[in-house]
Amino acid sequence: QAMPPSQLTHLALLVVLAIGFAPASATERALLESALGTITASELRDHAGILADDTFEGRAAGSRGGQAAAKYILHHLQASRLTPGNQNSYVQQFHGNNKNLLAVIPGTDDDLKHQFVLVSAHYDHVGYGNRRNSNGPFGFIHNGADDNASGVSMMLEVARRIAGAKTASRR
Repeated sequence: QAMPPSQLTHLALLVVLAIGFAPASATERALLESALGTITASELRDHAGILADDTFEGRAAGSRGGQAAAKYILHHLQASRLTPGNQNSYVQQFHGNNKNLLAVIPGTDDDLKHQFVLVSAHYDHVGYGNRRNSNGPFGFIHNGADDNASGVSMMLEVARRIAGAKTASRR
């Protein structure tokens, strides 16, 4: 069952506070809550709907659908102007065609900028399903809307809001 938008806003606020924005005044906190309140259920549904669409063929790691999902996520990381997390690249290749996507929001506090808060989600799923990765039915697209696609949706929107916030991240 989907989380109500007010709970999504509170969850996003907890993530932002953990990162070290720590608004100093009630006014700054209200501005931050207002910005995070712009994460809408509609935006989350849109991302999840796209990632869970049959065109991504269940997003099996390294598959054609998994590669297409990576391109979709990469586009949103770049559009949010996040810093690539693997030297000059967002991509970390492993085991052939498999890849992680990494982005960073640099910290501004001299004492805290080397500490990291990790916000992550995995975008791959089981593709068409097989005996090793699924309880069946095999040979049919397993969309993964209620776990990985929804988690990636939240991660993309939280990252976009943090990257665009007026208050700089300390961590």
